[in-house]
Amino acid sequence: MISCNLAAASGDDPVVHLFSVHLGAGMETKKGTAAILEWRVRFLGEGALQEADYHRALMVAQQLEQSGRISPMEWVAMVRQANAALLGKR
Repeated sequence: MISCNLAAASGDDPVVHLFSVHLGAGMETKKGTAAILEWRVRFLGEGALQEADYHRALMVAQQLEQSGRISPMEWVAMVRQANAALLGKR
């Protein structure tokens, strides 16, 4: 069973969230994968992105990459997904 917990990543910043997934006994938490999944749900769940949400999505993706939670290649993939969502492509 998967349970999700959201917590503010840096002080009072409502835009940036960390995501943790608890995968049952004996399994390790995959923080990078969990962060990407939460990002996708938050920013890509509605389909097309509005410009303000697009900028927030890029900012959060950049912060995840700079913090080391995701790799540069994962960041590039997230930016491409945000670009497609901004253009209304899925």
